[in-house]
Amino acid sequence: MYALGVVKLKTLPLRSDNPRPWLWPLVLMAVVTLPLLWLTPILWGRSVSLAMLTALIALPGLALAGLLASWMLRFPQMLAYELTHKGLTVQTHYGPEQIGRSQVVSARPLEYALRFSSRSKGHFPGYYVGTYTLEDLGPVSAYVAARRGPGVLLELQGGGKVLLSPESPDDLLRAFR
Repeated sequence: MYALGVVKLKTLPLRSDNPRPWLWPLVLMAVVTLPLLWLTPILWGRSVSLAMLTALIALPGLALAGLLASWMLRFPQMLAYELTHKGLTVQTHYGPEQIGRSQVVSARPLEYALRFSSRSKGHFPGYYVGTYTLEDLGPVSAYVAARRGPGVLLELQGGGKVLLSPESPDDLLRAFR
């Protein structure tokens, strides 16, 4: 791993937030709601055409909700870090972010807790990417898979800060030394 001064470290973020438990209740509600929408007009003595109209309105909505949920479930699996002799590449759902090794002034461990940010590019369980404000540090570009936990803070030239949450923070810190 450290042969001839060339470092290549590929790691995934620590995944303590999993969005699947959050989405299962939504799927269950959709599965229960559709038959109820279908049966309600029949039970009330209305015509079946009203039930058909209700189903025609509900089905596309449920299909779109399912597509959105499956799309969002892929985001956490897309987040990954790769460190080479050139620098750090962070893979996100909107493409790779490059941080040159020469830009990194220091790397240190950090226990963090994110709050909601209006400048985030993705903020839901298992995927937090964007600019967040940490109490003691101010604005930080975060690429993490958990809202809180152990992480690595990279301080960049020009005062920028990047927060990562690798599975093994010690390996990433050793690679930056």
